[in-house]
Amino acid sequence: MQEPASPAPLRLTIAARSGSIHLRSAPGARVEAPGARVLHEAEGSVRVEASSRNLEVTCPDGADVILGTASGKVRLEGRFGDVRVTSASGSVEIDSVAALDVRLKSGSVTVESCTGDCHVVSTSGRIEIERAGRVDVGGKSGTIIVRSAAGGCIRTTSGHIEVGLDRAADLEVRGVSSSIEVDLPVGVAPALDLHSMTGSVRVDVPSGDDCQIVVRTVSGSIKVR
Repeated sequence: MQEPASPAPLRLTIAARSGSIHLRSAPGARVEAPGARVLHEAEGSVRVEASSRNLEVTCPDGADVILGTASGKVRLEGRFGDVRVTSASGSVEIDSVAALDVRLKSGSVTVESCTGDCHVVSTSGRIEIERAGRVDVGGKSGTIIVRSAAGGCIRTTSGHIEVGLDRAADLEVRGVSSSIEVDLPVGVAPALDLHSMTGSVRVDVPSGDDCQIVVRTVSGSIKVR
């Protein structure tokens, strides 16, 4: 007997002008947003609209989220599917998502877990990612920390960069005025392409062909360990 198909995840769109947005997920929850407009646009698609105020939203676990705001703190508490966040300024804090795309002009970004692709851009501000799949992170100024990822690309103009890989995976890191540290799992022997014009380069891993690590900076030290 054929198993019934799993229902598609809810698609939730949140639009706000300014103010903090706190989105919580819970098993079997309905979309609720006191004081805001909640529009059921189509089957499996809900839109929440709010003006300049603090917004509290509840939704079911695993919901896909598209969130846009001009400014303010954004907090996603719980478990979500594919998430996209855009804001001119403010901080973004995220617990757990399947995939992520965050774009800020200025502000900090904190991600606890992203199982798939993790794309984060913030012109200025601290970016900190605890666990992710493949990362694509960009900034101009500010610290970037990725503690555990499955490879990817990180770019910045100035600021400190730390990135750790959880497996043998290709990684590219580029900076201008940046110190860069790369941590690899024990036993991984990468092919290394490292260059700093005015800083020191230190390597504490064996060379090999398990993966390729490319690091470039104009001024600043490079450490691979």
